[in-house]
Order: sequence, then C-alpha cells, then structure tokens
Amino acid sequence: MAGESATGRQSEVAEPAGGGLAAAQLLASCCPADALATLVPLGRRGLLSGLITALGLKGRPEHCSTLIPLLKHDDPEVAQAAEESLWRIWLRSGSRWGNAQLAYALELIGEQRLGEAQQVLDRLVGLEPEFAEAHHQRGIVLFLLGRLGEARVAFGRALECNPLHFSAAANLGHVYAQCGQLRLALEAYRQALSLHPRLDGLADVVLRLEEVLAR
Repeated sequence: MAGESATGRQSEVAEPAGGGLAAAQLLASCCPADALATLVPLGRRGLLSGLITALGLKGRPEHCSTLIPLLKHDDPEVAQAAEESLWRIWLRSGSRWGNAQLAYALELIGEQRLGEAQQVLDRLVGLEPEFAEAHHQRGIVLFLLGRLGEARVAFGRALECNPLHFSAAANLGHVYAQCGQLRLALEAYRQALSLHPRLDGLADVVLRLEEVLAR
C-alpha cells in the first residue's frame, strides 16, 4: 500500500471527440442549467452524453447530484462524460478570482513548482474556505511534499465541502495507507468506490487490503 500516490485533475479536462463539444456548447447556450439537469435523467442513450457534457459546461455544484449516479452507468462513454462534467464543475466552483488562482496553482503543480503552488492554494483556501477543489489540490501538493498529516486534513476538508468528491476520498485513503492505518484507508477507498466504481485500479487495492486485514 505504501506505493499509492495522490491522484487528481491537474490539467484541462479532456474535450469530447469530434463534434460532441460543439453540440454540447449549443445545448448549453440554449438551455438553463436547471433545465439540463432535468433533461439528463430523461436522455436517451444517443443524446445522453451530449446532455451530460452541456451540464458540465453550464452547471453549478448543486447539479453534481444529477451526474454522480451516472458514474455507475452501464455505458462507459456515459460514465466518462459524467466524470468529465463533474471535474468541469468542481474546477470552477469558486469565485472568478478563486477559479483563476486554482488554474494558476494547477499550472505550477504541472511544472513541479510545488512550494509555489502550496502558497497559492494556502491563500486561496484562506479566502474561499468552502472551495472544495482548492482544498483537494492543496492536499495533493502536501501529499507530494510528504506532509501527510496536513494532506489528511486538506482531503478531509475537501470532503466536508463536497461529500461527492470521489478523488478526495481516494486520496484520503492513500494518506491513511502511507501512514499504515489500513482500516481507515479501506474505509476511505470504499467511500470513493461507492461514488465512482470505475476508479482506476481502486477495486483491486480494496481487495488486497481486505485480504491483508483478514489475516
């Protein structure tokens, strides 16, 4: 378990292939976010991904409860669209200034300028304490810096602000695993999988942990 590392979006969310983004942008321009959230559960398979992407382009944090169940959809394309839309909403859930600061911090993280990124994120969470993604990215930076206790608090705070944040739950599990607190790690991983059962490799990690703890 000690080899697990923090994960999370640290760059732009991938755009839909082909004309999918253009169609979603048109939908987003024509429909209010609340209307899109109402249409998503009614969407047929051929239209569903476009509706989901449109909601991600225009939606607000309160619309994430519409998208989270779709992470369990039997069509992987639909599940992927839901994940991408959740990230889009999460990454712009602060103020305009806060979103710009988060984007700058992500650039710094991508350049491995972790100390500078931490300073930006420290200020951001101080001024916008309910911005879940700022706490999440700060937790990733602290984890990468080896400051596990502080990372645990940051991921926990992200989950307090956004209980649907599957990546914060998974990363909290990574912190506990690194600290040798395997039962707490298992609990956090199960929470992440309950939200997003397709998280890469996490189901296998849970199985390994269950085997270790059963001995």
